[in-house]
Amino acid sequence: MKRPYAHVMNRLEQMGLTVNKTAHMNCMVNPELLALARQETGVGTNSELVEVALGYLILQDGFPDAFRSSRGTVDRDIDLSV
Repeated sequence: MKRPYAHVMNRLEQMGLTVNKTAHMNCMVNPELLALARQETGVGTNSELVEVALGYLILQDGFPDAFRSSRGTVDRDIDLSV
């Protein structure tokens, strides 16, 4: 079965961000949130789940910001129904 998040991990590998793992994180999370995240991703370990989540954050395509910054750049009188 292909991992639905494989593209994130592949990109992180290409960027060299899956090696030299020396930073340590410790946190408390709701167990139901953790279970749902594991179910959604199919990730087996907490470490890999954190990597996937951080990967999604840094690999965002910037669409929301680009969309907001384009506000008002299209003439209000343009006919978009064509």
